[in-house]
Amino acid sequence: MSVPVSFVCSVDDFRRIFYVDEGASGIQQFDDSPGKLQHSPPSDSLLLFYESGDAGVSADGISAFQQQVESSAMQHGAEVRLFLWYSTNNAFIDAKEQLFKRKGFPLLVIVFRRIIADSFRDLPLDVLTKDTISRICERLALYQGSKVTAHIHCKNSFPFLQGENDVNAFQSFHNHSNIETQTLSVDVVQIIEMGKNLLCKDRADYAEKCFVKALKILDALKVEVCKGERTNEGEADFIPHDYTRSVAYCIAWAAIAQLVQGKEVLHNAFIERLTGGRNKSSNVCEEGPFFTFTEEPLSDECRACALHRLLIAAPLPWIAATCSERKLQEILNTTPTDHARRAQLIITLFLRGDIERALTEAARLHSLRIDFGRVALKEISRFLGSIMRLE
Repeated sequence: MSVPVSFVCSVDDFRRIFYVDEGASGIQQFDDSPGKLQHSPPSDSLLLFYESGDAGVSADGISAFQQQVESSAMQHGAEVRLFLWYSTNNAFIDAKEQLFKRKGFPLLVIVFRRIIADSFRDLPLDVLTKDTISRICERLALYQGSKVTAHIHCKNSFPFLQGENDVNAFQSFHNHSNIETQTLSVDVVQIIEMGKNLLCKDRADYAEKCFVKALKILDALKVEVCKGERTNEGEADFIPHDYTRSVAYCIAWAAIAQLVQGKEVLHNAFIERLTGGRNKSSNVCEEGPFFTFTEEPLSDECRACALHRLLIAAPLPWIAATCSERKLQEILNTTPTDHARRAQLIITLFLRGDIERALTEAARLHSLRIDFGRVALKEISRFLGSIMRLE
């Protein structure tokens, strides 16, 4: 797919960055009213703001930058427009200040759904070209390809786009008094699904951020969801079952994302919150509001707890980079008696959902009287449920 390239020479040109193209005849404002969310509007843009003397800026550098945007957008399937803004005009000083353009370096601005979502400063143009553009296009493609996870409904979010024609219009860019009330709708399910998709791509660090973000949103909604209904003064606030389950589900995936990174394996805060943890004063395990979900066979809450116990019992630490099925199988083909590697393979198979093979390998270790084999059989059978008890 081709990347449209435009030059910013006036305020009208700048307005165009925040609108959806409508052929060659003009511009069309993006309709963000409720019920009219566009799946991936072609208004997402990159704005390169540069001046003479900026690091790496030259005719060849700009050409290479354009080519990189084109190839990266095609590689990752991102729909994006490129705007080039070469400014030595003193009339645009206000714009440079409000966009925090620093002298000596180009400024790259990412516009996503009519909002400035991010910017890159203090980087030479060749670094932006080589190291940054591909990553930006990959991220844009991910967001464009997913269903809407969050959307801002607002009016006059960019006051200077509403008809002002002179350069002084840029002065209203950060005038928040002109911005009307905004509301934010968030689809937590889509955030979690995005995290799960990142896990499948071995990006557990980014997946963890998605799950933590979703969990913070759910926690923040507790006051609204739980209205403090009480039958008597001694009862705790009423918490709807669906809300509790949603929080438990999110905690479970946050725990999994941490555990596969090798983070907080011995004392994982998410697992402790899921299971209830220990009472610090009595040092006795207490069942929390989410504990019942960890006992449900085949649930993600049960999966997270089983994984945690497998990792603790493993004779060697499980590390994602060295514990792929292919690598472990190669080692075992050469050294079938490497029981520690076989234990790691069981964890890998469990994570992949290949339960049958995980059980086979666990039974093999158990038959050799290797302790981890017994633990693995117990935890996997607990995950499968009482009908499949094997220990």
